[in-house]
Amino acid sequence: MDTVIGKNVTKIACMVFTERKTRQEIRYKIASKSQYCIVKELDKIERKLGSKKFRETFKSINCDNGCENLDFERIERSVITKSKKNRRFIQKGSDIGKFSPEKIKMIEHWMNNYP
Repeated sequence: MDTVIGKNVTKIACMVFTERKTRQEIRYKIASKSQYCIVKELDKIERKLGSKKFRETFKSINCDNGCENLDFERIERSVITKSKKNRRFIQKGSDIGKFSPEKIKMIEHWMNNYP
């Protein structure tokens, strides 16, 4: 996910999702390149698709360190279920000590072989 801005004439921006395998893009026009607008648009998309379909469509979301992505806790939180939207294997704040070395290796293998 990235945010594209044009000339400084307007604050209007474009939130862009690029699917890693097919390189297909999904773009949403947003009011500005701000944390508030990013979270608002993600919540709007999730409400439209529903929690289950949102998680199936957006299996993971990778963002850069831009200022619009700093509110990662709200970006991750589902507006519908209030749980994490995209953490697949290890939830933020989890006790890593509870994961076996085999589970960690399984996650590593899955990540390294994901198309």
